[in-house]
Amino acid sequence: MAFKTISLSEKAYRRLKAAQRRRESFSQQIIRITSTRKISEIVGIFSDAEAKTIREGVERVRKSARVRKWR
Repeated sequence: MAFKTISLSEKAYRRLKAAQRRRESFSQQIIRITSTRKISEIVGIFSDAEAKTIREGVERVRKSARVRKWR
């Protein structure tokens, strides 16, 4: 396995360290934080009732939003 050295500001290092899970290396943490989930991994995460509640909330927000007219 190849290794790379990176430079971080003190602030970035403190934030990374604070977000680190128990027994997690910085490499594991960066991979976890930067990975994207596939849609197949999140399908079914909400019950039908929860999905309906979320959908209704989104629709309410959309209907109440002001639409700007383009010039």
